[in-house]
Amino acid sequence: MDYKKRSMLLRRATNVRWSVLGGEDEPELTNIHDITQTQDDSDAENFLSQVLVGALLENILFRLLIMVVVVSNCLIIALQTNSVIAKQYDIPFSVFEQIILTVFVWEILVKWYYGFNIFWKNAWNILDCCVTTALIMAPLLFPDDDTSVLKIIRVIRVIRSVRGFASMQGVSMMVQVIVQSIPDMANIFLLLIIIMLIFAVFGVTLFSAAVPSAFGDLSYALYTLFICITQDGWMAIYREFDDGEEGLKYGASLYFFVFLTGGAFIFANLLVAVVTTNLEICMADRDEKNNDTMTSVSL
Repeated sequence: MDYKKRSMLLRRATNVRWSVLGGEDEPELTNIHDITQTQDDSDAENFLSQVLVGALLENILFRLLIMVVVVSNCLIIALQTNSVIAKQYDIPFSVFEQIILTVFVWEILVKWYYGFNIFWKNAWNILDCCVTTALIMAPLLFPDDDTSVLKIIRVIRVIRSVRGFASMQGVSMMVQVIVQSIPDMANIFLLLIIIMLIFAVFGVTLFSAAVPSAFGDLSYALYTLFICITQDGWMAIYREFDDGEEGLKYGASLYFFVFLTGGAFIFANLLVAVVTTNLEICMADRDEKNNDTMTSVSL
């Protein structure tokens, strides 16, 4: 209730109205409790939804409970991959699944009560809602399907478990670092693919006759260069040049040296540098937010 409305009601409560004819009418009284009750109820509701529920969501015990549920969910999913164990303990698994699903639903309801509009501004919350809705609706829509739908539901539950681990502060920061690094890493991968195409064309032109298994066509050459980037198994490809001419072997040595140096080492270090830079930026932002919070609290 705004200030003007409350002031008007207070004036009506203290003043006595007189008619135009000069007669005295009954005073129109207003209970002061009616004025303050609405505002008090609104303040109490805001305190409950914003302060108490917010403290519950940030409480370490509540987070620990959700984490225990998430870990239990992962263990049940892992055990259900064994068909013998899944059939033998089908009823206990079903009970635990319903308990876990109930906890997920109540977590979403609590977050809705804390702030319904705020809930939909977080992408992780939208993912939670979609996954939980799919877990509820799948058995209702496909009651007779016992194979494919159950497998899909297990995969969806794994996604929900990943969300639970991502809610941890350290893990969430790593996820944020990876997401922020995607554009820069995409540029690096694009440049790497172009270089691989160039070296693949050189490889097919120079070595297709000598080593057709590795450089017979463009697809073989690209696969060979991918093996070289992983630095695992490229020596076996290089040994195939032993049966050829000595000059061809020297040319292959130079070819592999240039590509391994540029493709494997330089580009790998570039990816590490991108992730490290974004990690430093995220840590600096987190420290700045913590300092601002401490400053506001002290004031």
